[in-house]
Amino acid sequence: MNNQIMPVNRKIYSVKIQMVLAIIPFVDLWASYRIMKLRLWLLIMYLGFGLLGVLTDWANYGDRFWDLAYETPMFPTQPPLLINFILLEAITISVAVILMRKWTIDWNKKIESEGNMSPKDDAL
Repeated sequence: MNNQIMPVNRKIYSVKIQMVLAIIPFVDLWASYRIMKLRLWLLIMYLGFGLLGVLTDWANYGDRFWDLAYETPMFPTQPPLLINFILLEAITISVAVILMRKWTIDWNKKIESEGNMSPKDDAL
């Protein structure tokens, strides 16, 4: 008996499309769900990088961080905050693309080895 509430389609996915989906907010959740890596994606990308962002800002500003957090707009305009934001976003996007590429290739190999799909079935 299958215990999954929402089973995924067990088919081969395009690595390039998955990598593009990985950098689009909230669509990345769907892309990771399709290859059965949603929990790990949430842990690394949302919880991990969210905490990293807060900790680096707090390390840079100490007790002033909480004042700055409530006074700054969504996109930081102060140079130190802006530099920290740009660096963290560059790292996050790079890790997202690399992880999605690796996991999609592994998923495709797993599906091919099960014999469920042929390599030519490359759909969204």
